[in-house]
Amino acid sequence: MSKATAIHILLVEDDASDAFLLNNGLSTTCPDEFSIAHAHSLEEALPALAMQMPDIALLDLSLPGSSGLEALKILHGAAPLLPIVILTGHADEALALTSLKHGAQDYLIKEEVDGHHIRRAARYAIERKRFEGELAHLANHDALTRLANRSLFEKRLHLALARAKRSGKKLAVFFLDLNKFKEVNDRLGHEAGDALLREVAARLSESLRECDVIARLGGDEFAVLAEETGDARNCAAIAEKIIRALRTPISLPEGEAAIGISIGIALGGAGLPAEALMRHADAAMYRAKTFSESSYQIYTEHLHQEAAERLQLEQELVAAIAAEAELCLYYQPKLHLHSGRLAGAEALMRWNHPSRGLLLPREFLSVATPPMASSLDRWVLETVCRDIQCWQAAGLKPLQVSIHLSNRQWEDAGLVGMLQSVLKNASLEARALAVEVEETAILHSTSSIDTLARVRDMGVEVHLDNFGSDVSSLKLLTRYPLDAIKIDRRLTRSAGTQEPSALLTRTLIDLGHRLGMTVVAEGVETLEQRDRLSALQCDEAQGTIIASPLPAADFFQWVGQHQDL
Repeated sequence: MSKATAIHILLVEDDASDAFLLNNGLSTTCPDEFSIAHAHSLEEALPALAMQMPDIALLDLSLPGSSGLEALKILHGAAPLLPIVILTGHADEALALTSLKHGAQDYLIKEEVDGHHIRRAARYAIERKRFEGELAHLANHDALTRLANRSLFEKRLHLALARAKRSGKKLAVFFLDLNKFKEVNDRLGHEAGDALLREVAARLSESLRECDVIARLGGDEFAVLAEETGDARNCAAIAEKIIRALRTPISLPEGEAAIGISIGIALGGAGLPAEALMRHADAAMYRAKTFSESSYQIYTEHLHQEAAERLQLEQELVAAIAAEAELCLYYQPKLHLHSGRLAGAEALMRWNHPSRGLLLPREFLSVATPPMASSLDRWVLETVCRDIQCWQAAGLKPLQVSIHLSNRQWEDAGLVGMLQSVLKNASLEARALAVEVEETAILHSTSSIDTLARVRDMGVEVHLDNFGSDVSSLKLLTRYPLDAIKIDRRLTRSAGTQEPSALLTRTLIDLGHRLGMTVVAEGVETLEQRDRLSALQCDEAQGTIIASPLPAADFFQWVGQHQDL
């Protein structure tokens, strides 16, 4: 074995005769396999570590100036990755076990060892330390990206805050969430999603400093710990650098993926706990997600208040769902444009909040967790069916009511079963209901195609809501099983004008008819809009010109007053 590849041993032994015997035993048994540096004391050994880190240390526990395990603790603290084999002058199993708990890999009794024993112990100790290192790495790192995991990130954050307390300098925590990552998984598959996460990790590592801690917290969420960041301006510069690094689409074997990123930033220093700092970054990230495709938000006291109000609203919504006393449904009529007769109604959820008044869905649904959204969907279905039963019992002719389900519902295998159960319990035919789905809920979801088909097969119509609000709309008409499309209100307003969007409205109506679908215009507010849509052969319309959304009892009265409709 060459000198360059020889295993370098640091022998820490105060007894010259013992050191000679150990050195001689190794050189006689396995010449050139080991090189030995001898330190007579712990004070002499520590500088040697700084000059050249050995492959292993042989440490005598009976050094002068240190008692028992004290030397082991000091040496292990100075070099945590260094394999250590204890040398002791007498057999003491309890001492040996205690040594192993404090960082040693093995122990040898001086009187019983020769070159072979030392050689075997050294090699085993090195291998065990390597294996311990691998286990420690797996415990503290994400297996997919090789970045730090949440546990290691939190440990590093606590240490960084301790340093910041001593130095008085600021640090920053960045929470990162990938936008539309789920769509990549659904469109290209989970292997592509994994490859994308690895590429994101690589780009983050390239764009940030070596001293910055980058972690994958789980799913498509990442975090960055940056020390000595200074002020908000420097944090903004870091965030913009991250956004630029991820702006270029990612090339994958399955196809190209363009993603955005939302970044929340929290500045901290002395006196702010790690848990609070992470909560602040998370709250800021949530705020950033309400903005453009890729954006960042720095935490402020205003955001703190906003997060507190959001949490309170979520808790109040949980109580409202459980009580079923404050939630209610409003119904907006839909008319056939050619005959002027009633075509049906759309059910719209409202919340009679005890202190905030009547809230629209956009004001509270954003705080609903997936289980809460599922509970709300079932409540809406059951309430609609009960109202239809009451109307029919009071003499109202059968009509179809459309319901907007939460986006996640279309990936739930239990949706069809829930519809069947609710209709059966209400003794209603499937045609009494139509379910509305947004483009964004199904565009890149392969599982939703099957769900849509099964819903239609049971007789419940499927309507595409806000059609024309996304450039990908046309793809949906041929790929997905649909009964009707609802023209987005922004296109409704332009019907009959000379604007480019007016041409698009006319084209979409014609295309819907060619594919055998009913076309509904939503947000019709003026007689002029209604007449223009009728001239364009649009089938149905809803909006304030016909009627605003009405409570169930008022809707029944409205229909009674418009029997000719």
